[in-house]
Amino acid sequence: MKAIFLFAVSLTLSVTAVSCKSPTAPIDNTPPGKSNYVWSMDSVNYGSLPSTIQLQSIWGSSDSDVWGAGFTADVRDCLWHYNGVYWSRATAGTPITQVGTGSREVGVVWGTGPADVWAIGGAILNNSQGEAPFVLHYDGAQWTQVTGDAAKMPLGALDIYGPGSGDDFWVADQGQIVNYNDGNWSSYPLGDTMLVRGITGTSGHIYALAYDIASGGNYVGIYSLLNGRVQVVDHTTFYNGKFEVGNPWITGGRIYTAWHDVWSAAITSNGGVDGSSWREDLAIPSGYVDRAFYHDSKDVWLVGYPNLLYHYDGTSWEEITITVNGNPASLGEYSAAWTDGNQIFVCDKDNGIIYHGR
Repeated sequence: MKAIFLFAVSLTLSVTAVSCKSPTAPIDNTPPGKSNYVWSMDSVNYGSLPSTIQLQSIWGSSDSDVWGAGFTADVRDCLWHYNGVYWSRATAGTPITQVGTGSREVGVVWGTGPADVWAIGGAILNNSQGEAPFVLHYDGAQWTQVTGDAAKMPLGALDIYGPGSGDDFWVADQGQIVNYNDGNWSSYPLGDTMLVRGITGTSGHIYALAYDIASGGNYVGIYSLLNGRVQVVDHTTFYNGKFEVGNPWITGGRIYTAWHDVWSAAITSNGGVDGSSWREDLAIPSGYVDRAFYHDSKDVWLVGYPNLLYHYDGTSWEEITITVNGNPASLGEYSAAWTDGNQIFVCDKDNGIIYHGR
């Protein structure tokens, strides 16, 4: 379940006449993020299942409480936990059991603290009539399934964004954007052929990314959501467009997008995107960005293929080469990253390796 696409969702409760001028970015006194890590490989407790840890999403409350999720051939391998010593499967005691009819799995994990962690994926219906929503919540002691109106819940997930509360977050799903707010689910359909890749936000506005697979590469759109209506803000093409088609984040009054390169544009004072202000911020010689992890305005990480790892410190981009005991990392795809600013975890899903920087 991969996609590589962009659009913006602006959530406003009322519309007033305001200037569309780009706002002036406030002074940012955040210190530059750390990039000079010493790398090692985490040990993984596979137990009795000979498989590979293929994390596509990582989130942690601390460097000794990290969760990982990914879609795998054996669903029992889709949820993992790091306790500060090793990674182990975390599916025991959950509805995630064996492969086959009725099986469930999660592919994205996110949270706000050690007692508030969410994992989202999908379930295969017992009557073989398709898939159903599957959402788990961890309260610090156990995972429980979260239910609701299935027609409004996410059917899988590619990204999760929360402004800071586990009671209000957004999910990038295939064909729709989904909001969870205080126990209620709301769905904002974008069309069955729209692939939604990422979610981000700022100052009450939500931005998401999508690409129309029916267009054959001719349509990538930035959309805004105003009073429950989805509207086009900007658009381009999949290849050689004026912005990239995935992995959004926001800093300094600009929205950044990444895939083969990194491009950004100014956000206007009413939450729109200034389509004339797109600029290239980073040229990536080869490969593509699989994920972007935003820790803060001066600590942003990009991971991708082949062995693609970049760090932004608020001023410039630096390409990072992972070496363990003087040996370069195996060729693979870096598919997920998470950092607390002191330690960092980078997953190579091709080789089943978690690189740990300290």
